Amino acid sequence: MSEQNKTESQNHFDILIIGGGPVGMTAALLMCQQGFKAALFDRLDYKDVLSANYDGRTFAYAYGSKLVLEKAGIWKDLESHAQEIQDIFVTSEGPGEGLHYAAAEIADHPMGFNIETRHFRATVYEALQKQENFHLFAPCDIDEITFHQSHVKVQISGKDSPFTAPLALAADGKNSFIREQVGLKSKTIPYNQKALVFVIDHEKSHNNCAYEHFLKTGPVALLPMKDEFCRRTRCGVIWSLHSDRADDYYALSNSDLETELSRHFSEILGPLSVNGRRWLFPLDVTVVKNYVAPRLVLIGDSAHAIHPVAGQGFNLGLRDVSTLATHLNKAKDLGLDLGSLTLLKDYEKKRRKDILSMTAMCDGLVRLFSNDNKSLGHLRRMGLDLTDKLPMLKKTLTRHAMGL
Repeated sequence: MSEQNKTESQNHFDILIIGGGPVGMTAALLMCQQGFKAALFDRLDYKDVLSANYDGRTFAYAYGSKLVLEKAGIWKDLESHAQEIQDIFVTSEGPGEGLHYAAAEIADHPMGFNIETRHFRATVYEALQKQENFHLFAPCDIDEITFHQSHVKVQISGKDSPFTAPLALAADGKNSFIREQVGLKSKTIPYNQKALVFVIDHEKSHNNCAYEHFLKTGPVALLPMKDEFCRRTRCGVIWSLHSDRADDYYALSNSDLETELSRHFSEILGPLSVNGRRWLFPLDVTVVKNYVAPRLVLIGDSAHAIHPVAGQGFNLGLRDVSTLATHLNKAKDLGLDLGSLTLLKDYEKKRRKDILSMTAMCDGLVRLFSNDNKSLGHLRRMGLDLTDKLPMLKKTLTRHAMGL
C-alpha cells in the first residue's frame, strides 16, 4: 500500500462528528459502542473543557435518560455524582398551592437525577478513551466541510489530508455553521432573556425535591445537588431573567443576590449563601424544518434549541443520539449506506413528534408565565392548582417528565 493510500485509509471513518459538547461526546460513545469508527472534532482544548470553571451548569436527567446511560455502561461511574429528584414543585407568584409531581405516585424509581455537567463530561471522556475505534481531534479548526455523492470530507487546519466518511453528525450547537452551510432552514426567536446560573448552599434539606417558581420576570429553577463530601446541602440555580435585569443580577454582590433569592425560597431552604462563580447564557428558541440532509444529521441544539424552563434540552439531545445509534446499527447489519437520505429521513420521522411537542411545550410555558398580566396571573395559578387535582392528567405529565 502506498503512503497516500495508507493515509487515506487512516483518515477514513464511518462517522464524523463535529462538535464535542455533551451531546457530541455521547454520540461518539454510542456510535463506537455499535462498532462504528468515529472521529470527533472540536475547536476547544479538552483540558479546558473538563476543568471545574468551564461550565457551571447542572443537567436534569430524566429517568429515561438514565436508562440510556445505563445501557451505554457509564451510569455506574456517574451514579456517585447523581442527586435523585423524587419530587418537583411548580408554583407561580401569588396565592395557590401549585402543582406537585411525585415519583412515588406512579413508580418505584425517581423522576430523574441532577448531575453537574463537569462530572458528565469527564465520565464520557474517560469512557471514550477506552474505545479503540474512537479518534479525537481537539483543539482544531475546520477549514472546510464538503458533501459529495458518496462521502463527506472534512479538512482541518494543520493537516494535509482530509478526513472522510459516509456520514457526518452536526453537534455544533444552536448557531450551527454546518446547518447554515447545507441550507437547512431554521428560525431563531429570542426571548430577550438570559439564564443566570450559580450554586447555593442552604441550611434546610432539599429532600430530593426540585422547584420551579414562575416570577413575573421569568422562571427560577432550583435543582438539588449531590454533596459528595457530606458537608453541606446544595442546589443549582437557573434563573431566567430579562436580559437587562440578568446583567444587573450578575453584577450583584453575593449578599445582595442572596437577599433577592431568599425573598422567594427562604421558607423552603432556610438561610442560603451563594457558592462560587456565576455564568450567563442567552436564551432563545431555534426551530429547524429538517434535521437531515444527504450524508448529514443534526443532533442536539443544532436541531432544536429550547428554553431550560422544563430542564429537557439535554434529554431531548440524548434521545436524538440513542435513536440514531440504534437506527444506524440496523442499517449497518443490512449493509445499507449510512448517509442515504432515505435512511436518514426515516430517522427524522422517528424524532419529529418528540422534538416539536417538547419545543412547543417549553415555548408555551415561557410565554404564558413570563409576563406581568394580572388576568393571566390568576389563570396561571388556577391552571396549576387544577392540574394538581386531576390525577390522570398529572400521571401522564409525570411520565412525560420522566422521559418514559
